[in-house]
Amino acid sequence: MECPTPAITTLELPADGAAGLPQPIHLDWADAAGATKYRLQVDDNADFGSPEKDDLRIYSHFSYADLNTDGTRYYWRVASGNDCGNWSGWSGIRNFTTECVVLEPPTLSGPPDEEGLDVREPVVLTWGDVAGATDYDVRVSDDEMFNNIIAENIHASSGFTIEYPFQSGTWYYWEVRTNNACGDGDWSDTWEFQPNCPTAGIPTLESPSNGALSVMQPIELDWTDV
Repeated sequence: MECPTPAITTLELPADGAAGLPQPIHLDWADAAGATKYRLQVDDNADFGSPEKDDLRIYSHFSYADLNTDGTRYYWRVASGNDCGNWSGWSGIRNFTTECVVLEPPTLSGPPDEEGLDVREPVVLTWGDVAGATDYDVRVSDDEMFNNIIAENIHASSGFTIEYPFQSGTWYYWEVRTNNACGDGDWSDTWEFQPNCPTAGIPTLESPSNGALSVMQPIELDWTDV
C-alpha cells in the first residue's frame, strides 16, 4: 500500500515576531495532508541545535506554560509525520517573545523580626532565594520610611553582612527586592532589629580566699576576667 510523505505544514499562530506573550502560549499550525502526527520544536536559538522543547503531537496545536518569563525570544517549527514513519521537511520558522515578568519579593529569614542583637557584632541579613533572580537590592535605614539609608547593596546571593557603627537601643529597618532582566520587583516586608550592649557577666573572686587572716600588705585582690 502506498504511504506518501505528508505535506509540509504552515505555521498559523502566533504571528511571526509576536512580542510579550503571556503564558500559556498557544501554538497553532495548519492540518497537513496525509499527516497523523506532528513534531514540534521550540528553542531560544534559531538553529535548534539543542531544542528546549521537542514534542510529538497528534493535533495541530499545543500550549506551553513553562517557558521563561523574562522576555526570552523563542523560535518554533513543525514537521508532519504519518504512521508509516515518513516525515515531511520542517515548516518555516517563526519567533515570539514571552512576557517579561518582574519577580515576587523574597521572604526575609534572619535576624528574626524585632530581634535584639549584640551591638559589637556585624549584622548578617538573610532571605530566601527567588527563582530567576539575577541579584537582590537590600537596604537598611534608621527610619521606617527609609528616608535615611545607612546601608544598601546590590547582592548576588541571599545574604548581606553589615559592619556599621550601630547605636545601641536604636531600631533599624531593612527590606529586600529581586531584580531580573525585566526590572526591579516590589520591596519585601520590612523587618527591624535593635542592637544592644549586652550585660557583662559577673566575675568570680579568686584571691585572697574568703575569710583569709593576717594578709600582708600590700594586699592584692584578684578576680576572673569576664
